[in-house]
Amino acid sequence: MALAEHEIAERDRRRIERHLREARLLPGKTLENFDFDAIPIVYRAHVSALCAGDGWLRNGANLILMGPPGDGKSHLSSAID
Repeated sequence: MALAEHEIAERDRRRIERHLREARLLPGKTLENFDFDAIPIVYRAHVSALCAGDGWLRNGANLILMGPPGDGKSHLSSAID
């Protein structure tokens, strides 16, 4: 029984690592070093609410970030964990 549980946990760990690798998130990007003042269209309160109420993440729901180039979509998607 313990061997089966270990195998399941290991598969889950490898799956998460694979998905993170495929996502090609930017290293070192955090919400603390995101310049909310430089991009006024992005509201700190909205981003904080997304991070605090992370039920969407636990449930496997998607988060879609849309906007023109330079609006911080890649930074935010890398920082939200």
